[in-house]
Amino acid sequence: MGINGVSAKRFDQTFLKFGAIDFEGKRGGRMNLRIALVFALISVIVALAPAIAIATSPIISIDSYTLDVNSNVTVSVVITNASAVAGGSVEIIFNPSIVNAEEVLPGDFGAPTSKIDNANGSVHVAASRVSAVGLDEAILTNISFVGVSGGYTGLNIENATLNSEDGNTAIPETADGEIDVSASSGGDTDSDNGAGYTDSTTDAADDDDPEKEEEKVFSNEPTAINIGSYTVDENTDVTVPVEITHASAVAGGSANITFNPLFVNVEEVLPGDFGTPIANINNDAGFVYIACASPTAVVKETAILAIVGFKGVSKGITSLDIQDAALNDEHGNLITLETMSGGEIEVRTPISPPALTPTSTPVAAANENIATPPPAPGEHDSLFVIAIMVIVVCVALAGGAIALYRKRKKNGGIK
Repeated sequence: MGINGVSAKRFDQTFLKFGAIDFEGKRGGRMNLRIALVFALISVIVALAPAIAIATSPIISIDSYTLDVNSNVTVSVVITNASAVAGGSVEIIFNPSIVNAEEVLPGDFGAPTSKIDNANGSVHVAASRVSAVGLDEAILTNISFVGVSGGYTGLNIENATLNSEDGNTAIPETADGEIDVSASSGGDTDSDNGAGYTDSTTDAADDDDPEKEEEKVFSNEPTAINIGSYTVDENTDVTVPVEITHASAVAGGSANITFNPLFVNVEEVLPGDFGTPIANINNDAGFVYIACASPTAVVKETAILAIVGFKGVSKGITSLDIQDAALNDEHGNLITLETMSGGEIEVRTPISPPALTPTSTPVAAANENIATPPPAPGEHDSLFVIAIMVIVVCVALAGGAIALYRKRKKNGGIK
């Protein structure tokens, strides 16, 4: 049977050779098929390449450095596989008898928030930007160290977290660094191939220090982060504090707050009790990431991590959910979070009072409604008396005239 005058066999052959790919077993057809399969495989690899790149875990690393006593070196905290990273925080532990941290400088994520603690050998840094850095290798921050005495200290990376521009956080892999300080004056060297002390006397003294022990216990006190519930009218602003309870040992932290951008937008992030925060506001995705740090513990039972300024967009209710929150003490140790209680914002449409329409009253109608004031007391009485007097006078004159007329007529004076 044919199809429009073409035999079924020929139609099948023509269909199978469509696109210059011969599936009938001809040599040239097999070669074209192989080429097509190769191109298809390449297309799949190209299509999956971004996903493979995104799925690659970021790594935070520090290189090895050398310097002399009383000289400086700038140490870079490097993130590899960093293209999707928009910020993060990290703590660097070192031996303060070998080096001291002098300042924290920006990398590829803007001005960082930092806390340097040379007494205990740590520096805590947090930095964030609005969008992903878009670099395969980026610098989270730069730290300037000065050599204190000859020896070696590790630069150990602890409590590291990274976040994407959508507010998602991840714990990266880490690779520690080191600094070797040359004692040009021939002084003593103190090295334990790490970031800690090797002086057993000092360690024993620290263990026996009651204030030190009390501080360690106190820093592990359960803590809670809370957000309240608020109402706001459309196109008006409301400030929402991010509150920390049992906050006495807290010296900083970070939190990602999500919301529905159909109902509210974030306008700004204001300081609380921990200095100027670093904020990543994304009103398209509906989140704000906040990080801040203080050199010392806040020493308050209740403290404010930061204050978020929201603006009502349209009528509705949105939850304010706290995600990926972390708090630290003044030594950079993470503090256990007991609860994270989000809040909500209800946006209302303002009710306007009805407009008053002015009405006009015709002058004539208005005059008709105006009552004639009553006459003054005694006015009618006076007019009545005058009228009676006039009538009496007229009657008297008329009577006199008539009497005179009759008298003259009687006397023959009037004919």
